[in-house]
Amino acid sequence: MHRRHFTAAVALATLAACSTPLQSTTATPASATEILWDNYGVPHIYADDAQAAYYAFGRAQMENHAELLLLNVASARGRYAEYFGAGKNDENVRSDMDVLTNSIPERAEQWLASGGEEQRALLSAFADGVNDWAESNRDTIDPAIARVLPIKPSDSLALYQLSVHYSFMGARAYTNAKAWQAGQKRAEISNSAFGSNAYAITPKKSATGNAMLIGNPHIDLGAVGPQRDNGFPAARKGLFHWMEAHLVIPGKTNFTGVAFVGSSLQAIGFNDNLGWSHTVNAIQNADVYDLKLEDGDKYRFGNQTLALTKRPASLKVCDFGTDQCEARSFTIASSVHGPVIARRGDSHALALKIAGLDTDRPALQYWRMMTASNITQFESAFSMLQMPYFNVIYADRDGHIMHVDAGQRPVRPWGDYDTYRGILDGSDPRLLWKETVAWNKLPQVRDPVGGFVQNSNDSPWTSTFPAAIKPSQFPAWMSFNLMDLRPQQSALALLTKPRLTMDDLVTAKQSTRMILADRWLPDLIPLARKSGDADLLAAAKVLESWDRRADTDSKGAVLFDRFRVAYVATDAPPPPNGNPTTPPEMFRTAFDPARPLETPVGIGQPERAVLALREAVQSMQKDKLPLDIEWGAIHRIALTGRDKSWRNPRELANYPSAGSMDAYGGLRLVKYVPSPADGKMRAAAGEGWIQAIEFQPDGAKAQVLLVYGNASRPGSPHIVDQLPLFAEKALRPAWRDRRSIEANLSRRETVDYSGK
Repeated sequence: MHRRHFTAAVALATLAACSTPLQSTTATPASATEILWDNYGVPHIYADDAQAAYYAFGRAQMENHAELLLLNVASARGRYAEYFGAGKNDENVRSDMDVLTNSIPERAEQWLASGGEEQRALLSAFADGVNDWAESNRDTIDPAIARVLPIKPSDSLALYQLSVHYSFMGARAYTNAKAWQAGQKRAEISNSAFGSNAYAITPKKSATGNAMLIGNPHIDLGAVGPQRDNGFPAARKGLFHWMEAHLVIPGKTNFTGVAFVGSSLQAIGFNDNLGWSHTVNAIQNADVYDLKLEDGDKYRFGNQTLALTKRPASLKVCDFGTDQCEARSFTIASSVHGPVIARRGDSHALALKIAGLDTDRPALQYWRMMTASNITQFESAFSMLQMPYFNVIYADRDGHIMHVDAGQRPVRPWGDYDTYRGILDGSDPRLLWKETVAWNKLPQVRDPVGGFVQNSNDSPWTSTFPAAIKPSQFPAWMSFNLMDLRPQQSALALLTKPRLTMDDLVTAKQSTRMILADRWLPDLIPLARKSGDADLLAAAKVLESWDRRADTDSKGAVLFDRFRVAYVATDAPPPPNGNPTTPPEMFRTAFDPARPLETPVGIGQPERAVLALREAVQSMQKDKLPLDIEWGAIHRIALTGRDKSWRNPRELANYPSAGSMDAYGGLRLVKYVPSPADGKMRAAAGEGWIQAIEFQPDGAKAQVLLVYGNASRPGSPHIVDQLPLFAEKALRPAWRDRRSIEANLSRRETVDYSGK
């Protein structure tokens, strides 16, 4: 039996009425853990040990995200349709079938057992915190959602697998599978909701002589972004929703970072000595294999004829919030490659092989990263490679910086990057990889002579200038060789001065400048003028006076956006990270790896460009929009909240949004979707967590922002309270010492966790 004691929170009003200052309030018992809640709803957890800290973190996640946490757990268990119904067109059923087909719940239990006692203790403490909070506050959760309780220690591992292995890593594989079912060899797709910016500078590049780090992952707006309808959210809707927390364990760590809701693992952040951020890399470690089936479910594999193995499976599908259920049975078939995830009418099946399914200690790895105090300890932790995906950008107080194109990368027999982007031949045993690249063989740069590393989802070869590593030093299949416009702007910003201030770095990160306009307008404007067309002359005038930015008051960005859409003339989504976001033929000079910061450039198809500009003008005339309408009049960021039943989303705040889509090259990346309500564009993904850290001699000084706030619960003020800062391109201080925290305190609570 666990012993846990909860001491009621002390409201600020009560504290203010006391004659003693905050620092002199009654001391917390040595065995108790404090949670100091600041004015933005960020928990600052002071604990004596790791288990007590994780217990408090579980409680804190429920305080801010109870409903969302339980929905995420339901998705990861493969029981979303059991708890919340089949969903629109059975989408929840399909999600559950996919989770069960890939054995996520079973593997999570295996990882819990095999991952060791230290990790198991952390996950158990986190789960205990979640469940204890729910026991005391169950009446605040809708009964239909509370049915997910209690959570188990393995749920965090299942959620980790679903979000990392089968969503981040698996996105391309599943989209390729969908294209394959339609008869295509591969899909020209992108992980379009996923991206990131990160960069770090050494003391010699820093105006203060201190290393600095910027981290800015780009994911969707989670549970509070645009909502599809007024019903209950579909499975997996909030998988990538961040929560910020600050954990202080004296003598161990003072860590600020973010975790996905429902996960105990703080994936990005910093302590007083070091910090890191992740960016999405284009690692190809989720492969799909085409199997030609013969005689029922047999397939060729080299000189052998093998049979698919099969096992029965079933799931419950219930009417929402009731016990009126039906069982749906299905068969899980697998080849030597992995489970079959798709079939086609011509007797072909598609099997999935995912890397990193034996990485059973992710929470332990990140705990060791959180508590590392120097680059040697950090590398010792990160080189465990329990995270099978992502680049890492690192900086520390000793002045070291590092970029690693990391993850569990399959060792390939031949070919280049493009060889493995599509559907692979399942009959060729040589394509079934058995090993992954060792840590010391991965592309990585430490303390380069240029004084910086950066990544905005480009290849490792352009992580610094002058280049520190070259493609010729690695197998051709290791990575692509492209630097798109957004990473070009990142590198160019870092090259502007010999020494940079933190203001320089933050200003660069907030830049909305459309480098695509810099590359096209010098050709496009003369073409428009040469036409002699009155409408095109008016368009040329607007484009010439435009500041080439996507700030809320920028006049000309909307016109340029519509021109690009017409010029590229495709409804297809952006191509993969290994391809440019704008087709090479649209430029006079395509990207040249020998000139990575200057190309692509120029209008490649002048006649088509003139027609496209005319089409853009006509579309704005049709919509009764002036050619010089401000960007923010069309592009908005709105956040939504839900009622206690987690239905009926309603808009809580709506601001003009600065920032543009990936193709334009702005570092302030915002991806928009049209709003059915008013036809305007709504931010759906992009900017989320931002961290800007300077590692000073006495510790880390940081500014941060979580665009959509640190809570999602009905009625919380902490959904929209950071949005005004985002609208103003501002960050907020990261309070990391007791004095500054208590100066901005909303309330405090104490909890006691004694474990088993």
